[in-house]
Amino acid sequence: MSYPLRSLLLVVLTALAATGARAESIPGDFEQQFDERSKSVVAVEYFIQNDIDRTPMTAIGIVFDDQGHIILLDGSVPGWVPPERFKDFKVKVLGEDGDGWDATYVGQNYISTWHYLKVDEAAMQELKPIQDFGQAKLKTGSFVWGIAVMGDSWNFTPYFLSARVSAQKPLPWLVGFGDRPVTSPGSIVFDAQGQFAGWGGPPTTDEKILYMNGRKFNAAVQMVRESNAFITAEVFMKYAAMIPTVVSGEKRPWLGVSGMQALDREVAEIMGLTDQGALSVSDVVENSPAANAGLKSRDIVIGINGEKLPKFSPDFVTTQWFEKAILETEVGEKVTLDVISGNNGKEIEIVIGEQPINLKEAKREYFDNLGMSAREFTLVDALSKRELRADIDAAIVDFIKPNSPVQSAELQPGDWIKEVDGQAVDSYAAAIAALEAANNDTAREELLLLIERNNETKVLRAKLK
Repeated sequence: MSYPLRSLLLVVLTALAATGARAESIPGDFEQQFDERSKSVVAVEYFIQNDIDRTPMTAIGIVFDDQGHIILLDGSVPGWVPPERFKDFKVKVLGEDGDGWDATYVGQNYISTWHYLKVDEAAMQELKPIQDFGQAKLKTGSFVWGIAVMGDSWNFTPYFLSARVSAQKPLPWLVGFGDRPVTSPGSIVFDAQGQFAGWGGPPTTDEKILYMNGRKFNAAVQMVRESNAFITAEVFMKYAAMIPTVVSGEKRPWLGVSGMQALDREVAEIMGLTDQGALSVSDVVENSPAANAGLKSRDIVIGINGEKLPKFSPDFVTTQWFEKAILETEVGEKVTLDVISGNNGKEIEIVIGEQPINLKEAKREYFDNLGMSAREFTLVDALSKRELRADIDAAIVDFIKPNSPVQSAELQPGDWIKEVDGQAVDSYAAAIAALEAANNDTAREELLLLIERNNETKVLRAKLK
């Protein structure tokens, strides 16, 4: 451990003792433990290649196994960006000013939503898999400590945090909470014996009162670098082993419903459903597995495969639990839903289908002279526009170059391209062909577009000269 880090650790440990923490909570060889376990946390730097530039990104990852797999939280890598746009991944030891090791993006697990990298084999001579430290079993009141990580200007220096477990709650996976910050999002938590206790997640939001110029304001405050919440080790180990086998294009299970919400508590009480979870179906996508099986809007789902839906608090966790239950099935597998439809109860058997392409899989084209890119229309676009169909073949505006002709015409990302120069474009291919012709026509003076935005059509005229 470097001298500055030793000094930092000494200060923090002294402060911890001053707060009244029991001496037996910190083992005698703790400095060695801290150094060794810090090798299971890495800093990750990479770039996102945009249409006209590169955006630098940083994240904190955890070393999972001796094969060099690094796991990152969902928000560390934008899930809607095509993987081929991720460039130059580097994995760095915390607190060291070096170039790091090259790493390859492996993919995203669609159940956990976690992202995976694989670092060069040489890196494992200095890194330590989290599996080497055993697995802790925590109780309320257990002492835990974690490795927090400073920013890139500090070379991602690790530092010590500690807390007591104040609660463990299924959300729907079991999440532990400290009585104060215990780690950084994406970093690690250990118990008093140095066993792996959890993986730092996004912090909870504190309700604060802010006084300004004599006035009082309610404010929601969230830490950026530190978190009091962590995914428990048992849950992490179960899902971390589900390493993606393809970078993108995997078959993802799909039911075909959108906007499921937990049943209002008063309604649930009237219907005698207070001892279990219940979900109201908002929208059913046309020709989806759910629609073909007869599930309808405003149906109430109360069970799956013969079991009642579990009850969670907050209520919205029931929706997350149900969605993960569907994702953990296989395409082609049958599930049986217990449903209340109108005044009748019934069972609906649904054959799980394959989810349509998502944003990161959509085709894209950039047109430099126009100053825009367009991509394939996806189910996400359809639902945002209240189109309950998964088969729309069209083009959506994806990117607008600053100070470009189309920006001057007030074209916006998300606009649905309906016509180019007065000609209907009834497919993605037709729209791309029309835009490409306009982009390559150096004598052209303007581009006329008919777009749909917020369920209204607009005619936009872009001056090209």
